[in-house]
Amino acid sequence: MGEGDLSNPAALEIVSRAQNSGRNWGVVLGLYRSKAEADELLLQTALQGGDILENANRHVADTIRGFQPSFANLTKANAELTCERMLAKQQDCRVVGP
Repeated sequence: MGEGDLSNPAALEIVSRAQNSGRNWGVVLGLYRSKAEADELLLQTALQGGDILENANRHVADTIRGFQPSFANLTKANAELTCERMLAKQQDCRVVGP
């Protein structure tokens, strides 16, 4: 053996995660006429979402057609669950991915 070689090398550990476990998914919650409406929806949804939306980034985009509230930094599963909950309340929602 050469210098620096180990006589009993440690086993190599390979760590991987499921493809959909990354936090690069989000949800868009429709369009609103005012920023205040969009902000209020984000706040209400975040409070009702509990742990699922705890680390999500909240954003309101000012578009030509209106204000678009969204959550980002979600796993695919959490984005889908959030939309399922919103759709059950007759609230517009769509999942956006990487």
